Amino acid sequence: MSYQKLEKEVQYEGLDFKEIEVKKLNEMFKEAGGIKNARKYLREKDKRR
Repeated sequence: MSYQKLEKEVQYEGLDFKEIEVKKLNEMFKEAGGIKNARKYLREKDKRR
């Protein structure tokens, strides 16, 4: 395992499943400006097809 992966796993220690999911989703969509903005972007992209 890489050091970065272990570092991320330590952040989840003591959290329940739902809290871990929220944290992971926030991390994934951080660059998109949040999950709501990512959804909006994907909807607009689908409309263009």
